[in-house]
Amino acid sequence: METQEDENQLNALIYAMGEEAEDILTSLHLSPAEASEFCTVRNKLDAHFITRRNVIFERAKFNQRVKEELNRMEQQGVISKVEQPTEWCVPMVVVPK
Repeated sequence: METQEDENQLNALIYAMGEEAEDILTSLHLSPAEASEFCTVRNKLDAHFITRRNVIFERAKFNQRVKEELNRMEQQGVISKVEQPTEWCVPMVVVPK
């Protein structure tokens, strides 16, 4: 019974994946035993389709938060904006939470 259920789930999954499903499954290099187990195929597909981070977007978002914090600190009088060379300054290290 479980084998039939796995087969039905696999067929439904392959149908839902569309035309490229066979190519994707072939690229996973599954043994015939693995290819017939729904859980194994699903786990391999999950690992195959790991979402990638959008580094440019995350960097821009981080820089925006830094600018907002600097503006807040400037408004509170903790720091002041200087647009000319100075004799000394304190370096700032920004670490994301």
